[in-house]
Amino acid sequence: MAIVAMARELLTVWTPTAHMEYACRMEKPSKEPSSRKKKWLRRTAIGCGLLLPLLAIIAETSVLIASAGRIADDLSDLPHCNAAVVPGCSKSLRGGGENQYFRARISAAAALYHARKVGIIIVSGDNRHRGYDEPTDMKEALVRLDVPEDRIVCDYAGLRTLDTVVRAHDVFQQSDFILVSQRFQLRRALFLARSRGIRARGFAADEVRLGRRVLLRQLARERLARIAALLDVATRRKPRFLGPLENPPMRYVPSPNHSERTRPVSIIVLHYTVTKTLEQAVQILTATNTPHPVSSHYVVGIDGEIVQLVPEDRRARHAGVSFWRGETDVNSASIGIEIVNMGPDANGVHPAYPEEQITAVIGLCRDIQAHYAIEDVVGHSDVAPKRKQDPGAAFPWRRLAAEGIGVWTDEFVASDTPNAKLLASIGYDVSDPAAALLAFQRHYYPEAILSGGKRTHERLAAVEQLFRKRD
Repeated sequence: MAIVAMARELLTVWTPTAHMEYACRMEKPSKEPSSRKKKWLRRTAIGCGLLLPLLAIIAETSVLIASAGRIADDLSDLPHCNAAVVPGCSKSLRGGGENQYFRARISAAAALYHARKVGIIIVSGDNRHRGYDEPTDMKEALVRLDVPEDRIVCDYAGLRTLDTVVRAHDVFQQSDFILVSQRFQLRRALFLARSRGIRARGFAADEVRLGRRVLLRQLARERLARIAALLDVATRRKPRFLGPLENPPMRYVPSPNHSERTRPVSIIVLHYTVTKTLEQAVQILTATNTPHPVSSHYVVGIDGEIVQLVPEDRRARHAGVSFWRGETDVNSASIGIEIVNMGPDANGVHPAYPEEQITAVIGLCRDIQAHYAIEDVVGHSDVAPKRKQDPGAAFPWRRLAAEGIGVWTDEFVASDTPNAKLLASIGYDVSDPAAALLAFQRHYYPEAILSGGKRTHERLAAVEQLFRKRD
């Protein structure tokens, strides 16, 4: 940042304090203090008059260089990131009426989310005065555009653009994010981000048509704001408030283990990780130094923390050789969710899934279902019955179905149809009928495994009937 260094040097030379000290050292005591003061004021005014245009040129050049090639107008030009960061502005104009800048930013942020480009949206703004709350206003506007409330994070200390950018990185722990605003602010925000070594891109919200007088006023204000940004960088200014680290509801840890998706998404496949911790699972699902690297789209921790590993428009490697309802490339047709759980121990005891974790899984599945034509939510053992048993008989499938995720019935139906035919009708691979039946029990009749239930065939007939009615 050679230009910023030059600005810092200029500031050192031309600050009024430095100039006053210089004048006091060089001039001998005078009997005419008013004359000396006028001379100093004149010199200071001349210095400032020369410095301000120079700072404006340096600021403009620095901002344009730092933001070059970092702002996208089209969603398809943006990479996947964990978070969008939206700098705040008032939702209403001083004279009344809707602020079109506010509306355009919110629309752009919602479009990013619905395009599955980001997992969360951080709304950052001013909340210093009672009755004025930019983050809450932005959150409410996003919810009205069908962004889930639990995917919106409020930053109530985004008092300036500098605060918004630095806090997104230092407080909300986002190493790479997409800023959402109009181009004039994005350029300045990206300059501030780059000066701090923060990786960020910009998504341009629609510009607002302004009258000539208002436009000139805005241009002048933005030029002054860019000079202020340059001075912030030169003086290494910090945000007014930092505070403790905040844990967002989702983070993105990219896994390289994915490929092109060749099918539309129609299935969600749930797994357990056979690990004790979320970090152990992430390490396995991002590793490349194995004979068969694996991944999933998401991992859900014991405490409900969600980590995204693969963008939803890519084919993750989670299902392996699998089959479901005629689909032989389940990886291409599905979104995979790994759930941190050790699975049954040596005695066959299944560890429970904590409430916080299941609540997070339900929210994630609902969010995915809202964007795709999901037909089935199944377990890994359903699509690979000869190889897998996850997420196991202790997984609360009944609870998920009550929330509209997957199907469930507690009914029993008498039937003379052979098990293999019923299983095939539901969608199982019946090349090994015994393995398929055990997978069915884990999902739809866990009592057969956990408590010795004896009515597997009748439950099988009831579930098959449910699938036929649904189809």
